[in-house]
Amino acid sequence: MANGPEGATMNVCLDTSFLVDLLRGDAGVRRRFVELRATGNVGATPISLGSLYHGARRMSGREWKKVQALEGILQFLPLRPRAARIFGMIAASLEARGLPIQAEDTFIAAIALDLGLPVVTRNTRHFGRIPGLATIAY
Repeated sequence: MANGPEGATMNVCLDTSFLVDLLRGDAGVRRRFVELRATGNVGATPISLGSLYHGARRMSGREWKKVQALEGILQFLPLRPRAARIFGMIAASLEARGLPIQAEDTFIAAIALDLGLPVVTRNTRHFGRIPGLATIAY
């Protein structure tokens, strides 16, 4: 668990894939989101938010408004200097092993590792390459 904005205790880091599925109205993801929020605070990264806005910008004004509404109910995890160092170590290690992943996912993992949080994701193949990172598949 980590302290997020205004001292709130965070229990998990929601990956972009989870947030996309939530925005698409996936009933199972919606139920999981409610369950996660009932057991504690959930956090997301500004990196995921940027990806959501990028996708929404390519689609429609309606999608942009859905991302804005989601932004209003999420709490965001900080990108601290320690997470930036972790990012560099993860990215270099994965590249050396010939297993690179997207920079966005690497940053999400680094933030989660920095804060000691598991990542809720359907992308366990990528996140599973990162030693020490706990994931929760949905």
